[in-house]
Amino acid sequence: ITRTVSSRVVNHSTNIKIIKRWYLMKKQFINSIKTGDIIDDIFVLSEKNLAQKKDGNNFLNVSLSDKTGIIKGVVWDNVDRISAKISAGDFAGVKGKVTEYRGSLQLVIKNIEACSADSFDPSDFLPESKFNRDAMFERLLKLTETVETLYLKNLLEEAALLNIHSPWRGLPIK
Repeated sequence: ITRTVSSRVVNHSTNIKIIKRWYLMKKQFINSIKTGDIIDDIFVLSEKNLAQKKDGNNFLNVSLSDKTGIIKGVVWDNVDRISAKISAGDFAGVKGKVTEYRGSLQLVIKNIEACSADSFDPSDFLPESKFNRDAMFERLLKLTETVETLYLKNLLEEAALLNIHSPWRGLPIK
């Protein structure tokens, strides 16, 4: 099992703590998935819609996401059992195969199960800016230097420090 560590520094006046947490590493990101790939990874179940085939049997249309994008998926087998165990917004362990349907990638899902959010690095599932994170941070610091109102300058400096030590680091700053 591949793991990564996330560190966070907490400073409550004089008490300084370093918090470390081990996470399972995400292996397959949506932007690198291609037709024929076998998928066995964690995604966020963004949407879940139960529908019926022409023969009256249920199937499940889903949307799965991570920090790189969204992929549509379909569940043909064990639909009622799977649908009852997972909800939109859940982290989902997904096994399946990538196919092409009507010109777009589609994941034919063999199994999907809800997973605990505590085991995975949340930054793997939050959208990232297309801009360079360090360049945006440098820009924020330069802008902060030009602010003359003391309380606004302090607020911007605090926001910049939070962005450095945050597990959500990389969210766009406008």
